[in-house]
Formats: sequence, structure tokens, C-alpha cells
Amino acid sequence: MIGTDFTRYDCQVGRQRRTYETLQREWRCLTCGGRLGQKWSEGDDRYPANWHIECLSCGGTDFVHEYELHRQQREAVEVLAGLPAQIRDLFSPGELAPKRRPLSLDEANRVLHGVLVDI
Repeated sequence: MIGTDFTRYDCQVGRQRRTYETLQREWRCLTCGGRLGQKWSEGDDRYPANWHIECLSCGGTDFVHEYELHRQQREAVEVLAGLPAQIRDLFSPGELAPKRRPLSLDEANRVLHGVLVDI
């Protein structure tokens, strides 16, 4: 839901007004999942000169409640689990890739000095 109509202490999110404290505590950025924070704006095309709330990472004003974010993530995991292995590997290779053991100090030194190490 996109935040609009910013005042000093709250803004319109969807059909309800939400306080900045509630948004910072329970809501996340829909774009990057980052936390929300209050910022002062001198005034531009998006906001008049006033306090407003936005993502601290990307500056977005499209918010999602944490419960909804977790629900969507669980649903995505269930969908991926139901796919054939070949397709599932395309979407999440990092999670399904075989784990490698960490290098010992001796192996790390050999790698740094250009000696091939069988990992």
C-alpha cells in the first residue's frame, strides 16, 4: 500500500490513517523489505515541506505489513517446493547448491599463492 497525504504524525496508507510509530514498528518497504523511518522533506514534487515516512534503504513509500510479508514468503516457499527439481533450481540455486566446507588456513594460503586446492 502506498503512503500518501503525509502530516506531522501520520499518513494515509490504503484506506486508513496510520501513525508513523505504527508504521515504523509493524510495516516494511514492499520494494526492498527495509525498515521505515521519518525524514524531513524541504518540499518537492512528491511531498510538501513536512515530515514524512519512507524506507530507510531505498526511499520508497510503498509499504507492506510484516505479517503479510511473512505470509507471502511462506506461500512462495510452498510454491517452489511443489515445482520439479530442474525448475526449482532455476529460482533458488543458492539454497539448493551443495554446501562447501570452509577452507583451512593452509588451504587459504595455497589459494592466495596460486596453488590449486581441491575443495
